[in-house]
Amino acid sequence: MRRVRSNRALLPRAQICSLLLMAAGDQAVAEPEQSGTWRATFATEDSERREATLVIDVMEGTWTVLPQNNKIRRDKCDGRPFPVVLVGSGSSTVTMFIQASKVNPDCKNQNARLTVVDTDTLEGEFESGKIIRLERIHTRE
Repeated sequence: MRRVRSNRALLPRAQICSLLLMAAGDQAVAEPEQSGTWRATFATEDSERREATLVIDVMEGTWTVLPQNNKIRRDKCDGRPFPVVLVGSGSSTVTMFIQASKVNPDCKNQNARLTVVDTDTLEGEFESGKIIRLERIHTRE
């Protein structure tokens, strides 16, 4: 019997295992109060300060790194919304899986472990050890 391979980009096995292990814990999805739009500030592996927008709808969302105006060459991964999955491992921590390779195979998937500081602030670090801070964006209605 011949095996048929899918053209869809899949999560690496380690990420799938992590998701399954976390889902087996106390809380398998992000808290609904984390839904909304967030402004992220973080440092790249080259220690450049960057910003991104995270839009969360319960346990899924999109991550868009904002293009840098001062760059001559534009990064192929900037400005593209990447799918995000959030998995809670308790009421005060969330793991964010940024699935960039689903949109562009040249873009790197990233994971960040976040701690809830308050209803408008999340802080943590990427698996590389670089710090990330997210602040909720309040919109006027």
